[in-house]
Amino acid sequence: MIDMLDFSAYLNTIDLQFDVIGLSETWFNGYNVALYSFDGYMKVDKYRDDKRGGGVSILIKQGKKYELREDLSVLNDNAEMRFVELNKEEVHMTKNVIVGVVYRPPNTDIDFFKAELNKQIETLNRENKKVYIMGTIILIFLMRKRVRKLQNL
Repeated sequence: MIDMLDFSAYLNTIDLQFDVIGLSETWFNGYNVALYSFDGYMKVDKYRDDKRGGGVSILIKQGKKYELREDLSVLNDNAEMRFVELNKEEVHMTKNVIVGVVYRPPNTDIDFFKAELNKQIETLNRENKKVYIMGTIILIFLMRKRVRKLQNL
């Protein structure tokens, strides 16, 4: 896990500015979320207060107008998702842009996660907008297959 303070410092050293940055596994909660800020960015978070770990955030370049898409955002045992919509003029596009960050916590049911993500994708498909989805989706079953292959050698 990259330390958030190191990441914020790193953003200040590069000669490139992003309109939007997605973060997963932020480990933010009600006690520490206010401690972290990123120079030049507004932060939109979704985090759990009842468990350690997880959490997703979207960093939006300061001054960019956006709308929080609560209708697409999810926080449950199997999925964490946060979405925002930027007006096409804000990002110099011909369509509005929806940006999302998704995270599947480890040791959770992948079918429930896929069902949640599919609901969001179905909704997004009905809208005439450009969509970007970022995040960490932990697929434990792939690791299990690799372990079985090694055991069979």
